[in-house]
Amino acid sequence: MDILTCGIVDDDPETIRLLKKYLSKMQHVRILFQTTAPTEALDKLRKYHPDILFLDVEMPELSAFDLIKWIKPPTKVVLCTGHREYAYDGFEHRVADFLLKPIDFSRFFDVVTRLREPQFHAILNSMRVTPRYCIVNEKNNRKNYKVLFEDILYIEAIDGGAQLVLAEEEKIVLSEPLVRVYNALPKNLFVRISNSFVINTEYYKSYADSKVFLYHVKRHLPISRIGLAKDFSDWLNEHKL
Repeated sequence: MDILTCGIVDDDPETIRLLKKYLSKMQHVRILFQTTAPTEALDKLRKYHPDILFLDVEMPELSAFDLIKWIKPPTKVVLCTGHREYAYDGFEHRVADFLLKPIDFSRFFDVVTRLREPQFHAILNSMRVTPRYCIVNEKNNRKNYKVLFEDILYIEAIDGGAQLVLAEEEKIVLSEPLVRVYNALPKNLFVRISNSFVINTEYYKSYADSKVFLYHVKRHLPISRIGLAKDFSDWLNEHKL
């Protein structure tokens, strides 16, 4: 297997130490450079061309979005941020992914493993920039909410409607039935596993004993027989190595 090269730019030394610790747990990975100074990062990027650059968003002098202008393929940028609202901005700049601080190892491992796949760069270049959010109306409430797709862990059918289950178990109940919500969501991000559940594939962890396991979700989601959950079956087959 080829060596995966990485660079780290973050003004927080603790975050750099954590990322180095995580990378040390993975095989065939080499860190080319790390720096807390974004201006120094420009010089490093002229010299090195890492496969993955872990990049803090908010830094003195230059932000991540200032630096991204100077980053060229094949380097893939992973934003590291404590603010979820930067996720949509990141995808507008065609970043590969983002890690929310404090960075969880399981999420980190999933991102790095996915990005090292050789076909990823071709897929990224073929993607069109599309909205990364939806506007929803809460049931029995005149308020509407802007919800980032990245914040939706899964969607559950409930009382003739559907509820969005977000990070930290926050829930938004909708009057629309699950099938209507599912049909309105991007199929490259969401997949139906049964008549009662739709999952965000970004958080998919594993499937066993007729249950789906998601990162950051304690609950195990029951699945229909694999023949009935055709969307899920097709998605699994499409992404098998």
